[in-house]
Amino acid sequence: MQSSMTITARDKVLYRIYYAAFYKETEEDDTLSKDVQCLDIGEYSSHYYSKLSSEYFVNLTYAKRTSKKHGVTYQIIKNEPKEGMLKYSEGSFLKFIYTDSIPKLKWQMLDGDSIINNYACKKAMAELNGRTWTVWYTLDIPYSNGPWKLGGLPGLIMDARDKKGDFGFSF
Repeated sequence: MQSSMTITARDKVLYRIYYAAFYKETEEDDTLSKDVQCLDIGEYSSHYYSKLSSEYFVNLTYAKRTSKKHGVTYQIIKNEPKEGMLKYSEGSFLKFIYTDSIPKLKWQMLDGDSIINNYACKKAMAELNGRTWTVWYTLDIPYSNGPWKLGGLPGLIMDARDKKGDFGFSF
């Protein structure tokens, strides 16, 4: 069986942000999985994906790829197929794809300041998909973006954690 996919480049990467990510694969898990995830920010769109997963699938043959999981297999492209939309794909061979509106989070600005990797940060909190997220964002990187589906603040999200401790991302 032969397959082909056409990719059209409509943006170039202006900034690549790396996040150390941790997450529970299932609600029942006692341990957290770890990953290195990337946010590529372009002029028109952004692409969020696992660095570990993409390297793993590029560097190994198909027979070896199926034996062990490395990193999450989802990807999120914001402002694709058009502004205000996101494209979500799941699975190592893009088995599941959907488009949706970019979430419009109702951020509550909280008291507190922090320094993350020499960037002055402010604190905020919002709900998304039944989870309460606390984030630290910086005005020094003026992109209203962040890891996963998070964004909508006046600067880049540098750190994000859900209230239960099941998911987190650190710049």
